[in-house]
Amino acid sequence: MIGIVHAAVDISSKTPVSMTDHFDFVWFLFLAALGILTFLATRTLCKIDRNQSELFKRMIQVEKELSHLYGEHEATCGTMVRKIDQLTNIMRGTN
Repeated sequence: MIGIVHAAVDISSKTPVSMTDHFDFVWFLFLAALGILTFLATRTLCKIDRNQSELFKRMIQVEKELSHLYGEHEATCGTMVRKIDQLTNIMRGTN
């Protein structure tokens, strides 16, 4: 940061700026860009992880509901479904 202030003073006083000052400024810009990219990548990965967690929770809930509904369906008309499946297999010739 001192190199940036020093470079600004040198520009206003029209004295030549050393290569060390340019290197400090470029290094500062590189580190700032690297910091911003790291922040954005970390934030993106956190959002992806949170979204995946929510998605898997929803999938588990849907699976439980489907299992419950399938159980109710089997309890009410399970024998009829098995008979229809058997007839379908006989018609297809797979049984």
